[in-house]
Amino acid sequence: MATKHGVNSRIYMGATTPIPVTETHNIDISFDTDFAEDSSQGDSFKTYLAGLADFTMSIDRWYDSAESTLLDAVIARTVMKFYAYPDAADATVYVYGTGQLGGGGFKMGIGDVVDQGYQFRANSQPTYKHP
Repeated sequence: MATKHGVNSRIYMGATTPIPVTETHNIDISFDTDFAEDSSQGDSFKTYLAGLADFTMSIDRWYDSAESTLLDAVIARTVMKFYAYPDAADATVYVYGTGQLGGGGFKMGIGDVVDQGYQFRANSQPTYKHP
């Protein structure tokens, strides 16, 4: 297995048929699990019980005035399908699922490219496909 460069990462999103999200410059995916401590007197090391799992994704993209799919989905609270590829050249490794987007505001610094940031929250457990 080879390491991968982030330049080839791709995200696809859509209400029915996911399409490529253009102008991305950062995609951050996180699988988290809640843990409840169940240590008791007499233990010599802390112990924990795994609780609920969670999936979050943040997407940073340069603003493109010709593309409004993501911001429209935020405003309409649309449930979106997604496919995230760490390397678009390797179609056998990806994460997919459904959820909703939040965010979509604009960062418009005087010396910067206009930027948008989105947060995605899964509404069910996503799937990680790999060989």
